[in-house]
This record gives sequence, structure tokens and C-alpha cells, in this order.
Amino acid sequence: MIPVEKQRLAFLDDTCENDNALRARLDSLLEADTCDWNQFDTHFQEVSIDELPFRTIPQIENYLLREKIGEGGMAEVFFAEQLTPFRREVAVKIQRTNSFKSESFRRFRSEQQTLAKLKHENIATIYDGGVTSDGCPFVAMELVQGQPINTFCNDHRLSIRERLVVMRDVCNGIEFAHHNGVIHRDLKPANILITETISGPVPKIIDFGIAKDTEQVDEQNRTKDSQWLGTLNYMSPEQVRNEPAAVDAHSDIFALGVILHEMLVDEIPLAEEFRAAGNLEGILKCIRETVPVPISSTLRRLGSPAYIAEKRGTNFDALTKEFTPELDELVSRMLAKQTEDRYSTIR
Repeated sequence: MIPVEKQRLAFLDDTCENDNALRARLDSLLEADTCDWNQFDTHFQEVSIDELPFRTIPQIENYLLREKIGEGGMAEVFFAEQLTPFRREVAVKIQRTNSFKSESFRRFRSEQQTLAKLKHENIATIYDGGVTSDGCPFVAMELVQGQPINTFCNDHRLSIRERLVVMRDVCNGIEFAHHNGVIHRDLKPANILITETISGPVPKIIDFGIAKDTEQVDEQNRTKDSQWLGTLNYMSPEQVRNEPAAVDAHSDIFALGVILHEMLVDEIPLAEEFRAAGNLEGILKCIRETVPVPISSTLRRLGSPAYIAEKRGTNFDALTKEFTPELDELVSRMLAKQTEDRYSTIR
């Protein structure tokens, strides 16, 4: 049997290639996995990134980075101030690796190019791009200070009609992306933030990190797209089946159907079936095969109808009347298992 240490070295060699930053991060995570975790059992106090002795804020010419406001698998997002030609608050997304050969670097550069051509009021705007003092690529973009779409709707007790108006604006942004050959592939409430303006709530679609640009034809992009991409609860059946060639505008329409379902009844489609499935394979089978009941039926079986109605500024009897056959048809068609049974376009 191969010793664990040699297995780990072989894994790091195969996965990281020449990406030293990624190798160091994975190596530290694997090392930590072998440690006794009771060191974290005692109470600890949250501190800002400025107070952490082992982490320095990246340096970027013309930008003053204030604090980290988010992070993903390969990148971090900072609240920052652009200094010239005029001062403004921005969000700066920085990739952790400076290896030009890495897959994460390629995807990050692809995201920059994708965002650069998507100038729409419902899509976060890109302002600038470059590299940090350490050679890591960054992109500066519009700072979206808002709430995830479902949280905003409930906190502001939006009616069903108002929620549909907000979703219509989201659809406008996604339609613009599709018109420019961009499939988001990871639509979920956390990637649709709502900001309040004088004219009302405005949705902003963010995080095109795994977007598919249908106008790009490079061979490397096609081969790498065999990966399983997306967020499970919002993934279309074709994404779950790992059919990258089949992932197109219909897949985003499916994800929007899941989000709309959640906006309307505070529950994703098949939530009950997911809980009963008990394991990942059962959930995947549900996504691939199980057809959700009409959303009006889901509304009637919810365990807290008074709470649901109150969050929509009405009572339950009045709420049920808003769940018309037309609304059932709209949501069901967005959630159809076969792409040809969904709407052909966002419009």
C-alpha cells in the first residue's frame, strides 16, 4: 500500500502542476485535516482582517483595500476605495494564484472578459482590471450593497405582484447576458442582490465566475467545461447529468424557476423530496427525474401559512387567490425536466 505521505504528494503534483500558491494552500489544508481540532473548542472573538497577524491585505496601485467582504474557492473580494481619477467605493475581486497556467487563472480572466461586455443596469458593472503587487489578477467592479433577493423580499414584505416585478427585472438582466452569448450557470439568491433606490428595488446580478461564453471557441475552454459546475439546489437536470454541451439559456431559465419558486413560497421545488432522499445520489435523482407539484399545491401544504402570508403583506386566504393557474403554468414550465419543454428564451 502506498504511504499516505506519498499519496498526498502525488495528489498535489497532479492537481497543482506549477501553481505554487494553490499547492501551498492545499498542502496546509491537508495538514490541518490531520490535526486535533479541539484547539477551536474554546470561545473566540471575531476580529477584522487588519488585526490578523498572518494575513496582509493585498496592495494594488490606485486602490485602498479596506476589508474582506467575501471569498470563494479561488478568489477573495474586498471593499475598497478607488483613488483616481476620482474617489469612489468599489468591490475588488482578487484571484489567489499568480500562476498563468492554472485553471483558476484562466477562469478568472474569462470572467473579466465576460463582465466587460455586460453593461446593464441589472448586472454589476466592471470598472477596471490588472494585477496586484504580488502578481495576482484582480478586477474592480461596482460595489453592490444589498440583500439576497429572497431575503429582501421577505424583510420588506413584498406582495406577490411586487416579487414578480423584481423577478422581471432579473430576467431583463439575464436576457441581456444571453443576447451577448453569456450563460451564467450559477444563478441563486446569493448571486442576485437587491439594492434600494428612489425608484424602488433594483436587482443586481453578480458572480459570473463560472459563466459560459458561447462566443468563445477556444479548445481549452471546451475540455475544462466537463467539470460539474453550479450550486446543487439550483442546478438544472442537464447540469446534474454533467452534460456541458447541453447547458445553454434553458439552464439559466431553470435556475430562475427555482429562485422564483423560493421567492413565492419560501421553499425550493422538491424540498420535501430532497429531505426524504437522505443522500446525494437520491437528491440528484430527484433533480433529474421528479416533477414538482404545481406551486399552488406547495403553498397549501406549507406548515406555517400565516407566516408566509404575513411576509407577503396579506392573509393566507387572499394569498391563495393570487396563485392562479397562470402562475402555476409559468413556474412549472420554467422547471420542466426537458429543455425543449421550458421557455425557449427569457423573453
